[in-house]
Amino acid sequence: MLGKLVKYEYKATARLLLPLFGGVVLTWGADALVRFITMRMGMGDRTLVNGLFGFLAVMTLLAAFFVTIFTGIRQFYRLLGEDGYLLFTLPAHPAAHMAAKLICGTGWFFALCLLASLLEKLDSWSALRAVGTLRTTDGNVSLLVEDGAAAAGLLVVATLGIVGGLLFTWLCVLIGSHWPQQRLMASVIAYFVLSFALQTGLGALLVVLLNWLARKGRLMTSLRAFVQKVTAAPELVLGHMPMFWWVLGAAALVFLAADLVLWCILRWRLTRHLNLA
Repeated sequence: MLGKLVKYEYKATARLLLPLFGGVVLTWGADALVRFITMRMGMGDRTLVNGLFGFLAVMTLLAAFFVTIFTGIRQFYRLLGEDGYLLFTLPAHPAAHMAAKLICGTGWFFALCLLASLLEKLDSWSALRAVGTLRTTDGNVSLLVEDGAAAAGLLVVATLGIVGGLLFTWLCVLIGSHWPQQRLMASVIAYFVLSFALQTGLGALLVVLLNWLARKGRLMTSLRAFVQKVTAAPELVLGHMPMFWWVLGAAALVFLAADLVLWCILRWRLTRHLNLA
């Protein structure tokens, strides 16, 4: 049943997001083409036309990111409203509906990130091709291979962070559903109140953690050395630094714990205290 729900979610959201992604491709393609032409003509890449097309491409991409995130929130918002009267009659647990929307929202976000990365490469390729300096160096390929494990670790942490952001926003929407007449306003207020409380709590926890690290002289020295190496040499292969894996592992555990707590709260509220608008 989960597979059918995921398929339904992708179909429902693709009507909006696929044309938007297509618009992003067109604007970035036009920007790359204009840059190629102006550089071939010896005008450089800082003309007014380049600036206008570059601005349009960036704004289109930012709009796509905003709409993608908003769509993931909107799908859950509608689940607690008009869509819920139909979807909750299906032979599926409420957690399955939540999982389908989570998979769909995360999938679209990463699809857009991949698209943005490819378009950025296209933009760079058009500029290099125009001046005839397109080539691949062995050093860059070696760095990419050696740092592949670090990139995979960062991807895992990013996924957990995106999932946590969606779950946190959904929790605010669920709280707002207890005021059907002012559901949107209540959801926004819940978001700001919970965000403030969470930031205050995390700030206090960070102060305690830093005080504890200050007493651990050796650990604090290693952490400072790690930060100095990363800031001094951004091209450094992170996967070769043990402290990087300690920091990445700690971040992954924190995000995973937060995701599990938010998931359990949402699952419990949807199962026990569902209140459709």
